[in-house]
Amino acid sequence: MEKFMEILAIVVSIGFMAAFVYVIVNGLIHLHKNKDVEVYTIDAHVSDKSEAELPVSVTGKKKPIKAYFVSFSPDGTNELKLRVTPLEYSQVNIGDRGRLSFREDVLLRFEVIERICEEVSYESDANSAECKDSGDTKDAEENA
Repeated sequence: MEKFMEILAIVVSIGFMAAFVYVIVNGLIHLHKNKDVEVYTIDAHVSDKSEAELPVSVTGKKKPIKAYFVSFSPDGTNELKLRVTPLEYSQVNIGDRGRLSFREDVLLRFEVIERICEEVSYESDANSAECKDSGDTKDAEENA
């Protein structure tokens, strides 16, 4: 029985080491791919904001999490939908115009050049940026 426990401990240790190496190598490959992807900066306006609950099968967590999306429309082209953080989501309103920097489907920065106030105001709307004069800039920096 002792011999079996020793062998089991060795097999489990090897399994943990293999999983650790796999995670490290996979992370390095992903990091290398992201370095080679070009960053685009364009003029755009916020055309839509949405929230969705990601199911457990997608998140791998015990309960669903809320995902936030902002759609940008560059002048004369198709809509670009990017997943953003809750903070980035709260800093923009539909109609805001500015300079959008992104890589693939990742928002790097949105500098608001013209802030558009939403006409409907709610007593406690946590999803709406505070309206200020035109020319106010808010940055949504990538969380690294």
